[in-house]
Amino acid sequence: MNQTDEELRKFTRLQVLVLSGNNLRGVEGSFLPRRLKFLELYDNFINDITTLVETTPKYLSHLGLGRNKLDDNSSLHLLAKSGNFLHLRSLDLSDNDIYDLLAILNKIKELPSLKSLQLEGNPCYLDGHYKLKTIHHIPKLLFLDNVEISRADRSVSETSLGDKDTKPQMIFYCHRIMGLRPPPKDKKNLQTIHLEIKLPLLERIVSSSENTENIIDNSHNQAVKKPSKNQKNADGKGSRKEKNSSKTSPYDKPDEFDPQLDKYNVSFKTEKLPWNNVMKFLPICIESPEGNDVLIRDTLRTCVKVNVVYIKAAHQSKAKGKKGNKAGEVKHTNKKTKTIESAPEKDIPKETILKRVTLYSFFCNLQSVNWNDESIDYLWMDHPKFGEDGLKMKCLKNLVYGEKSKKGKKKVNKDADSRNTQGTGATMSVPKIFTCHVGFGLKRS
Repeated sequence: MNQTDEELRKFTRLQVLVLSGNNLRGVEGSFLPRRLKFLELYDNFINDITTLVETTPKYLSHLGLGRNKLDDNSSLHLLAKSGNFLHLRSLDLSDNDIYDLLAILNKIKELPSLKSLQLEGNPCYLDGHYKLKTIHHIPKLLFLDNVEISRADRSVSETSLGDKDTKPQMIFYCHRIMGLRPPPKDKKNLQTIHLEIKLPLLERIVSSSENTENIIDNSHNQAVKKPSKNQKNADGKGSRKEKNSSKTSPYDKPDEFDPQLDKYNVSFKTEKLPWNNVMKFLPICIESPEGNDVLIRDTLRTCVKVNVVYIKAAHQSKAKGKKGNKAGEVKHTNKKTKTIESAPEKDIPKETILKRVTLYSFFCNLQSVNWNDESIDYLWMDHPKFGEDGLKMKCLKNLVYGEKSKKGKKKVNKDADSRNTQGTGATMSVPKIFTCHVGFGLKRS
């Protein structure tokens, strides 16, 4: 259906009308039944609401305009100025292209009965002070993005907003990886583990800003090999030899390192850590390139690939760095997030990589991160039931893992999990198979 007509007015007693998932470009308010109280227009192509608001039924309590084509120039100011929405209690504007947060808040704050507002999925939703600004501009709100506003949320002073707006940042968390087999013994070389995430929308901007030409994607240049007897069949089922063998090591995979291709590897990487049975990495903050907030918003709608990578490198030659710092040592000025601040390149000996192997890969189907959540977490295990997709979970950060001592008591791995400051109180056993806990969030005030 791509339009409405006056036939709708024949349903004089109709109070709920749902027209989601159609091809509507607009809705004539004069065609709607006069007793209508609930109008849902989710997932259409509406880009202007002028014809809807001018003669709309005056007793609407809910108006759903989520996932349409609305932006800052869609006449949203008419919602309050028309005087036809005096009873509107719930307004859904989620998943549109509204950029200016303060502008939209000023347009709708005069709606006298408004108690619930949804703006999640708009570029303005990425504002670091999104929650504070919304609550202070519309203090009568009870629900924001389907989450009840608490007293604690209201108690935050508006002065905490500061003078400057924070740039939108997407945060990648690796809460921990566990159960990874130790690498082969090699005292002569450095062996580290790190994670890489593929964010094509953001990586493309990084590449173009560096004026690189003929960018090569590693994934498209790897030769396609026929599956061996130990690899999975086309139907996804493992061979009998694979199922019965526990000696296969992920470190035995072919070396992927190519100096020429590595120059164009624009994946976002965590810090490199030596192997441990439980490993936890610093979060990565990823800013919107060139101030393009839409790219972060759209990235949170995609499927992201996560790689667990093993690197074997030759020991760095001893070089003199700045006083108080080892040569090539990266400074972390913020304990909570990984910063990109290091010693000058001339003082850092280049790393000589001897081998690179992607130990494991999996995918995370992302979605918008609610302001009430620090991150959306995903669990993946090296188990046939998981396949290639991570399982969406909640509060993986707060879990605490430990190993059993000789006396049978669980011993928390202090070296790897000491950064966890809010444990659940119960210590869980470390899985015997490879397990990865990651999360994706937005930087909020």
